[in-house]
Amino acid sequence: MSSLSRTSWRRCEELCYEGFRYWLHKNRISVLFSFRLGDSLVFRPRSSFPVAPPLPGKEMLDPLIFSLGLIELVSYWKAACPPRIRIQAGRLSDEQIAWWKRLYFRGLGEFFFRNGLAVTEDEFAEIQASGPRFAPFERRDCTGTLVPVGGGKDSFVTLDLLRAGEAPVTPFLLNSSWEQRSTLSAFGFSLSRTAIAKRTIDPLLLDLNRRGFWNGHTPFSALLAFAALLTAATLGKRWIVLSNEASAEEPTILGSQINHQYSKSFAFERDFASYAARWITPSVGYFSLLRPWNELQIAARFARIPGALGRFRSCSSPGRSWCGRCAKCLFVALILSPFVERRRIEEIFGRELLEDVSLAPFFFSLLGGEKSKPFACVGTLAECRAAAALLARRPAPPLLVRLAKERGLLKAADPSVETLLASWNSDHGLPSEFLPLLDPFGPASFFA
Repeated sequence: MSSLSRTSWRRCEELCYEGFRYWLHKNRISVLFSFRLGDSLVFRPRSSFPVAPPLPGKEMLDPLIFSLGLIELVSYWKAACPPRIRIQAGRLSDEQIAWWKRLYFRGLGEFFFRNGLAVTEDEFAEIQASGPRFAPFERRDCTGTLVPVGGGKDSFVTLDLLRAGEAPVTPFLLNSSWEQRSTLSAFGFSLSRTAIAKRTIDPLLLDLNRRGFWNGHTPFSALLAFAALLTAATLGKRWIVLSNEASAEEPTILGSQINHQYSKSFAFERDFASYAARWITPSVGYFSLLRPWNELQIAARFARIPGALGRFRSCSSPGRSWCGRCAKCLFVALILSPFVERRRIEEIFGRELLEDVSLAPFFFSLLGGEKSKPFACVGTLAECRAAAALLARRPAPPLLVRLAKERGLLKAADPSVETLLASWNSDHGLPSEFLPLLDPFGPASFFA
């Protein structure tokens, strides 16, 4: 192993998905995958998921776990980007292979871009899958919702909206964090009422990354989708309810299809829902409750949830407090600014981020002054410019807003905050029974 280095990549001609195993316990299922990169690099990542009586059988678990392995393998493939992916664990039709190839390529768009890899969707890898075939299954007793919970404002808004609905809600956590637990406690959910899955990365991959093998962004929300599907199906839940907004559609690299948030986009949501219903199970639906809304509408609704401002966190840096130095912190401060007092925003981040000149490059990037937006889950250029333009009309605009105005980044033709608050995105997958939860708001009500 000590001789492994970046030059070893050329000898890695394929990643093989060798198989999976699982063990059922009283209330959990443990899963082990096996991936082989080249001749000698073997990865065996583990996961575990909650289950409930009646315990699921092979006809349910095999297609769910096989599919989860197909998205897990991305993390190991990207270490060397071999030209072939060989799947021994199960069989895929040509149509399914095309589906997975599209997900891999688009979900790794940022990874390819930031590592300077010039590849096309047709040529980046060949996929062979000739293992056993797993048939889709149907479960007729599914009811209620499974809600993946992060630690940001979107999860708060989804849980708040679902309180007005009739469907029972079960939160879902993948590797529980402080932010997630803080969100749950705000709505009175105990961990005993929460579905918690655990996922580990094989330490060998982390060692290879330290040695110089490729590393970078993967479509984590796609992995979350398959993990949630496994959990929802085994627990008998009818719906997986996401918290992704209309704003996730906009590319990160302007004028391209490279999108940091691809697996949060409606394109992926629609693809996943169709794939799951056809090839795994039609018993569990998958949609984002917030898809009709943009980031400004979500921020406005979030600001009205009692106690939420003191509990949420979606910073790009680890830890319990906001770092106040990253693009995500700056974006959240900006998008909340039309609806939250300046003093309160300063309390959240520990200082006035919009007065920090060192954050100017991030700010200009959020407003479209650079060739790309920040590689983070942030809103559209129009939403950021609208929030900045609103601040520019106030008696004492923050420093970053004044600098953006001087650079001509705030244009009169841009839609206003009021216009964006009155918008409705019709490209969504909400079932009819959930639509009334997003009661229409006029712009004035968001400023109440």
